[in-house]
Amino acid sequence: MITILQCLGTFGLGIGSAIGPKLVPKYGVREVLLVSNVFAICGCGLKLILSTGTIYAGKFLHGVFAGIQIICMNKALGDTVPNHYAQAYGILVNAGITGGIFFSNFLGVLIPLEEAGKDAMMADKNWRVVYGFPIILATYSILVTLFKFR
Repeated sequence: MITILQCLGTFGLGIGSAIGPKLVPKYGVREVLLVSNVFAICGCGLKLILSTGTIYAGKFLHGVFAGIQIICMNKALGDTVPNHYAQAYGILVNAGITGGIFFSNFLGVLIPLEEAGKDAMMADKNWRVVYGFPIILATYSILVTLFKFR
């Protein structure tokens, strides 16, 4: 189950990265970033429902909208940073994305191992922290986009 979840998130990232370049020129970075964060929150909400199907759907949807957000961040970087600073800021954007992925995966240590048994995994509620944490980050991103990014 865990392998399928990881694959669905990565597959969603790929789909979102393919869709993002078509959406950004049409609607603008700010609008696409806001909408994708709202839908990412919805995807994370699905992951909090204790059902295999909703967890799978939530992981995939969260991946799609995270992929769109990666495109938005790189486009916003290209639009706002002077060319002679673009390389340094580009490294920071990608390091932030990679660091976020690492931190999200690191939160997985809160979940009991499968060897502990399904009952132990179901009794432990830490999986909700792991799957719900991106809601905090997406909410922060919405606030920053609304009030700081024009």
